[in-house]
Amino acid sequence: MNVGIIFFSKTGNTRKIAEVLSDKLKSMKISSELIEIKSSKVPGVLGGGRAAMKQKEMPILNESQDLSKYDLFLFGSPIWAWRPSPYIYSFLRHIKYSGKKLAGVFFTCAGDRQKHPKAVPMISDQLNEFEIQIKSHISLRMSKGEITEGEDQISEFLNSLVKK
Repeated sequence: MNVGIIFFSKTGNTRKIAEVLSDKLKSMKISSELIEIKSSKVPGVLGGGRAAMKQKEMPILNESQDLSKYDLFLFGSPIWAWRPSPYIYSFLRHIKYSGKKLAGVFFTCAGDRQKHPKAVPMISDQLNEFEIQIKSHISLRMSKGEITEGEDQISEFLNSLVKK
């Protein structure tokens, strides 16, 4: 199995979780590759929140990615204004892919992990266009680069995605 871990990280929190997931997959003898969505311009807190609320596409540098070599996808995004980062939308609108696949979604946030119920359906709507179905999701609360809530659920999240 080959897993593509696709994420956007402004502060490094989501990158840290992507690396943790990759390490855990390697310990399970599953190969993974990190694909960081690179932005050409990152807005401030207010601009980013407004863009997230409007699901506005934001400019990214690596918009044409061929994802056909992956058997499973993990999509990661920080939560901005109770929604996924707009950079994840930009990436999803430009991917090259065909065929049915499963995905997991992981979010990082600074506030209450349960206060963004719209985030999963918003990404799910984008993925459905490519016949990618979200099988599992997880939210992790972060503070200063450390997981403060949800770490105990990471193994369960991965096991739900890779079990045969």
